[in-house]
Amino acid sequence: MASTLGIDGGASATKWALRDSNGTYKEGTAEAIDGHIYRQASKVRLEKVLRQIRNECGSVEINSIVAGITGLGGESEADVQHLFSTIFPTSRIALMTDIVLGYRANLNLGEGIFLYAGTGSIAIHLKESGEMIRVGGWGYLLGDEGAGYWIGREAIRNTLTLMDSGKSLGNLNSAVLEKMSAHNWNEIKSYVYSADRSSIAGIAEIVVTMAEDGEEEARKILREASLALVELAQKIQEILGRTDMPIVLGGGVFKASSFLTNEVRKAMGENSLVSNIRIANKAAELAITM
Repeated sequence: MASTLGIDGGASATKWALRDSNGTYKEGTAEAIDGHIYRQASKVRLEKVLRQIRNECGSVEINSIVAGITGLGGESEADVQHLFSTIFPTSRIALMTDIVLGYRANLNLGEGIFLYAGTGSIAIHLKESGEMIRVGGWGYLLGDEGAGYWIGREAIRNTLTLMDSGKSLGNLNSAVLEKMSAHNWNEIKSYVYSADRSSIAGIAEIVVTMAEDGEEEARKILREASLALVELAQKIQEILGRTDMPIVLGGGVFKASSFLTNEVRKAMGENSLVSNIRIANKAAELAITM
């Protein structure tokens, strides 16, 4: 049996795993990719990352590939498929969104709910037929409550509210201003409206760290985040009419914050657990069956 390749292309990084016929893995990481290749920058980056992975895999024959890519879908999906086929011309290729891959890596079809919180947030269930039920995942402009961008934005909003009211700033607010190298509204505005969304999401790291240290204002933000995330999973339960399914918590926010994770698990019960799977490795395993 030839080797198989799994690619987990999320919003923060691309992880890949090459699995040989003995079940041995070669692993690697590259910069983030997305499926929005109607944007020239995204297309150039995707091609660059795929060629990097192909080179780092060496001369080994890759029989099949399973890849999950954030933002995949719509008219650009055929272009993404063509780019994969150009760089891996002898491989069978199965593409899906990174969220669907996250579900498939952790759960069997029809088995449970995958609740994801990274830069964005979404909950999905895949029926045995493969049909997807989804709640959330609207993007940072319309939703993604409880995810990294939302947490970072709430920390900034909290700071602005105190500044406008003339009240004293707390430890969290001071740390947020330091992160932005800002001292007033104009400097905050310049940072927020010139930075990309990953920069705002990066402020969530401050909230997470301070919440773990007991900072109450940071914990308040994460409690609100947990309520929003729990609501996503509960809406899936309502649609399915079931509350007994396992709920897998995936994404960087859950991995980074034990406080938020515990809040979500307290609300969702013993059926909820945090994924500890390296998704790219599982994707390479799934590729065996192609």
